[in-house]
Order: sequence, then C-alpha cells, then structure tokens
Amino acid sequence: MTESEAKSIHTLVRELQSIIKNAQEQWGLNIPKGQGDKSQTDIAIANAVHTFGPVNLNELSEEIPQKIASMREIITQFKNNVLTGVQSQHGSEQSLTNYINQLKKETERLDSLAELKDSIKTCKSLALDACHDDSTAFKFIIQQIESLGKQLGLHIYYETGEPVLSMSGLIIVLDIKYDEISNRIIKVIVSYATDARQNDKDDRVDNLLTQQLSDFKQFDLFKKNLETLKTLETLSKLIQPVDCFHCIKCISNDIKTIYEKEFAVTNGNVPKILTEGHGIPLFNVDRVGPSIAYWASKHQIMEIDWKLIKDIIIQGEMHESFRSLHRMWISMEKSRTAHFFLPLDRNQYLFNDEIENEIEFMENYYISPEIPEVAFSLLQTPLKFLHPKESSTIFASANIEFVVWLDPPVYVSENVARQIGSFGGVVNRGYFMSSAFQKKDPQALSLEQLLIEGIIPPTKHSSTSRAPKTTHQWEKKFDNLPYRQVFNLDSACHTTNARRIDRIPFSNLFQVYGLIKILRQQLLFNKLYQSCFNSSTYKEISITKPFKYDHAEKILSDAEDADERIQIEVQTNNPPTGLSLSIQLPSKMIPQITIHLNVTILQDDSLLCYATGFGDISNLNEELTRVLQTYQDIPILINHLLNNMLNPPNAEEIKLEEIKLEETKLEETKLEETKFEMDFDINLEDISNNMLIDENDDVNSYIL
Repeated sequence: MTESEAKSIHTLVRELQSIIKNAQEQWGLNIPKGQGDKSQTDIAIANAVHTFGPVNLNELSEEIPQKIASMREIITQFKNNVLTGVQSQHGSEQSLTNYINQLKKETERLDSLAELKDSIKTCKSLALDACHDDSTAFKFIIQQIESLGKQLGLHIYYETGEPVLSMSGLIIVLDIKYDEISNRIIKVIVSYATDARQNDKDDRVDNLLTQQLSDFKQFDLFKKNLETLKTLETLSKLIQPVDCFHCIKCISNDIKTIYEKEFAVTNGNVPKILTEGHGIPLFNVDRVGPSIAYWASKHQIMEIDWKLIKDIIIQGEMHESFRSLHRMWISMEKSRTAHFFLPLDRNQYLFNDEIENEIEFMENYYISPEIPEVAFSLLQTPLKFLHPKESSTIFASANIEFVVWLDPPVYVSENVARQIGSFGGVVNRGYFMSSAFQKKDPQALSLEQLLIEGIIPPTKHSSTSRAPKTTHQWEKKFDNLPYRQVFNLDSACHTTNARRIDRIPFSNLFQVYGLIKILRQQLLFNKLYQSCFNSSTYKEISITKPFKYDHAEKILSDAEDADERIQIEVQTNNPPTGLSLSIQLPSKMIPQITIHLNVTILQDDSLLCYATGFGDISNLNEELTRVLQTYQDIPILINHLLNNMLNPPNAEEIKLEEIKLEETKLEETKLEETKFEMDFDINLEDISNNMLIDENDDVNSYIL
C-alpha cells in the first residue's frame, strides 16, 4: 500500500465520521456547547428519528454503505497487490510487521491532526462570540466562508483589484464583495455558469444571502442556503439529464398561479387563503427558493396588517410578519426510487383548461386532479396537474424527489404521520420506515408531553424532611369572574404516540394540498391543547409539611381555596380529531355538578362544540362553537360558558330592550322627517327673499 492509498482509507473514515456527525447534529445530538441552534437541542430525539425527521434516512442508508464499500475495495487491493508481494520476500514476517506498525503510526498522526483541526475550529467559533474587535472578527468570517466553500467542493479564488471572494461550481457562481476597511459585506451576487440558467437570475436571492452574511448570527442560515444551491447543482450534474433548478422553477410558477386563482375567488381575502386555501406563496424568505405559508392561529392573524401584506405578496418581497406563519419550504433530495420530471420546454405542472387541450397531453401525461378525498374549500373545481407517464420517452427520470421542510416542525400523532405517508406516496413506494413507527422507543415522548416540553422545570430533590416539595398546576383566571380554572390532564391520555415532522417527500404538487389539510387539523388541535397547558397557565406550588398546630388553619385555607376553583379534566380523544372537557363546578357556585364539553376538530380548519350536563345547556352549542372558532382558546370558551350560566340573560329584559330600541328608532325617524319639512320651508323662503320675486309675477317653476 502506498502513502496515498493509506490516506485514502483515512480520508474515507473521516468522511464517514463527518456523515454521522452531521446526522447527529440535525437530530440535536453532539452539538458543542455554545454552538448550533439551541432549539434543536431541546427536541425529543426519539420522536425525530424516522422517515419524516430532519435526516434523510434513505440518503444516509446509501452513503454509509458506499463509504464502507470503498474502504473494503482499497483493503482488497492492498491484500492482493502489496501484501502478496511482501509475503514472497525474504524475511517477510518482519517486513510486514514493520509496515503495519508504520501504517498504524501514520493513521494515529492523521487522526490526531484531524481532531486538532476540529478543536481549533471550535475555539475560533467560541472566540468569535467573545471578540469585540471588528477587524479580527471580520477576517475570521472571510476564512469561514472560504472554508465552507471548500467543504462543498467549490473552487475558491480572489479577484484582483477590489476585494471579491468568488466561489464557483459547475452551475452556480457566488461573488462576495466586501470592504476590508469598514469590515462589512457589500454584496453577494449569485449567477449561473450555464446559458440555460441566465434568465433565472433573481435579485431576491442576492439580497437574502447578503443580509445573512452581513449578520454573523445568521451564518448558519447562509450555510444552509449555500448547501441547498450546491445540492441542486450536484443532483443536476450527477443524475442527468434532470435539471433541478428548472423543477423548482416549475413549482414556483404553480404555487403563484394557484394563489392568483384563489385571490380572485375570495376577492383578496388573504387570511382565508392562508387557513383554508392552498396557502400563500413566498419566495426566498429565510431559505432560497419557494415556500408556502399554510397556517396561523387567529391571534397571529389579527396582529398582521393584511392590506399591506397583499401588495408585498404580489411583488414577491419579504416582510417580517411572514416569520410568524407556519411555512413549508420546497426543495429536492435523493430518492430510493426513480421519478419523472417535466421537459425544459414546460414551465408548469398545473394544467390550464382555458388554453390547453387535454387530448393533446394524454399520450405522455396523466392529468391528475388533487386527491379526491380532499374537499376543495375555495376553488369550485379541483385543479388539474400533469403527471409524466413512465411509458413516455420524452421525460427524464432520476432518483430524485421533491421535499417540503416544515418551519417550524410540527408534532403529530402517529396516525397522522401515517396519513402523511399515504398522501405523500411514501408508503406506496416501499421504503416507509415501518419499524420506526411500530416499535415504541422507551425514550420517546407522547404527544401530550411534547406539547408542554420545556415548560415544567426539572425536579430538585432535598434530604430535609421539612423542605418544601414542588408540584405543578395549570391555572387561568379572568377578571370578570371570581373563579380560577384549574386544568388537569387525564392520566390515561399520556399514551398518544407522536412524531416530530420536519420534512415530507412528495413527487407532484397535487399531493401538497392534502398534506396541508392534515397539518392544519393537527396544528389546530395543538393550539387548543396548549391554550390550557402553557407557560402562562403553569404554576409551581410548594408544599411544606405542616406542624400539628397548623392543621386546622390549613384545612380552612384549603376549603376556601377549593371554593374558588373550577376543576377541568382534559381528555385527548384520538388526536387530532377532538378534545373532551369535564368541568367540575365548585359547591359555592351552584349545586356541585359536572359539565361536559366535546370539541370536534375537522380537516377544513373548523371546530364544533357540544355541551351537556346542566339543564338544557345544549342550546348554547351554536354560540360556543362561534366563540371557539373566533378565539381558538379553551379557557376563553369555558369563561364564556360560565358567564352565561352565572349571568343568564333575562328574556323579559331582552324584550323590553328590543321594544325600547324600536320606539327610539321610530322617534328618530319622525324627527328626521320633521327636520326635513322645516328645512324645506326655510329654504323656499330664503330663495324667495334672495330672488326678490313678486307674488303677482309669473314665477319660473324651475326656480321653485
């Protein structure tokens, strides 16, 4: 084995370690202190290791065996060529031993050197956070950019004259202009080396990367975006003749066209499109490429100036409020199975009934409507999409597929994860990681636990017998009532298996709307659940063991406290389809009874509420449903119900108020008529005086 071959083995081992390390970091594991996204470190890892987690398991399962196979090939060559020659020589045993020892020492030196390099990088990153010297920090940033480009396989060179760092690939070219005197990034310009892509130049990409690179706190986002561009380039070159940039452009055109159709149907009702339609198309918001804003809570919707947003969306510009919306960002990744893509002369998957003839496309395309099970809430007829036929010869195929990344990720029940797999076609393609769903990981958290994760602080133990013990409670109080709502989760409801959904592969845009409706239903469930259990309703209670003299006072205090509490037991019924609430009213309020509320969550983002347990309370169902639809908040719903029970509207008073209102309106009407007559007479008199008309003269009727 030559020295270069020995380094090849070492290089492959380091690459394999890098693959595993990157996967660990995406799962939130093995992140050095002070680095990485802190939100990632708090996730339940066991709930994220599956087909829809942050790591593409299919790509991972291919890359690791490939590296191992390459190492085995080098070892086999060493055995057949070098080892056989050494064994045939005189004193081969000693020579072989010396050679192996030399290789071991060389490997150890290389490992130590690689570890030292990693340590230096970590030290540089930590030093940069504490560095107040702009010049030193900026030099390090330029070094980081150059190092990142080399890791991605881009060619690095500096322009003569003005300071410009250029990174070039086979398709993409980045020119980073900077000022060494003022220590700032001036402009990042993305261009394409191929003539076919020159028309795809987008200044919004330049502005996004410039902004992220100017703020080193956003360097991780810049890194992800550069990796995305490089991935699209790599997939386009390695798996020809598919052009991934063209595929993304087709998706961008489609989501923009669909938005325009729904905008026209709803008369510009953008919030309705957000929560009921195909979502709002966004371009180059945090991530390069298209994304869809598909949901927001009613509270968030009320805080946005939609008149301003309308124009910004049409122009394709960025607005800060977009970050408060649930978004799905669209890109591409490797797939285990082959998919067919549109030719370069076709720029949309969407079929246009108005100008295109369906018969002309039947030879090469399936014309696929959106999934029949999905209700079309805004458009009167389902959209139609072109789906290339495998039997046709005009399409390019490759082991690539589209993928949506959810921002933020969504916690879903296991049943919902299976529905997502079915709508996305993952199950049917045969590589659905069924074992990740069938086996219960002992470290996995339930859906209920995930939704309150991070709120309850860790328990502190004390050896002192009189030391207070802490317990947690969830309370909500409104100013209009003297009672506190106390929420308790039914102990039998902690078993809902859950997954964290980060990314969803799909093959055609017609699948996306079905995925959106599933996610909306789950998000609405999560919102209602978290309206009961959240950081504002959480209360930590210290319980101290009382002395014998304190016993009577404590009993009296507890009794008074109990009279002010409304105990509410929350049950999750087959999430995300509904919630059940058992409301135990205190004896001080009325004879102690229990009211049951059943909340049903539908996939069209609507809610239904049914109340039982206290007289003819069902007549409030319609009103309670309206309150729930308006606020999407369980405590507000219960407060409204209790307020109606404690202060029921008097029918006679309502009737009297209606009569008074009618009488007032009638008097106002008569008064207006009287004023009109008086004004009219005065006007005639004024006209006569001003015109100096003689009564005996003939008067022009037009003047009168």
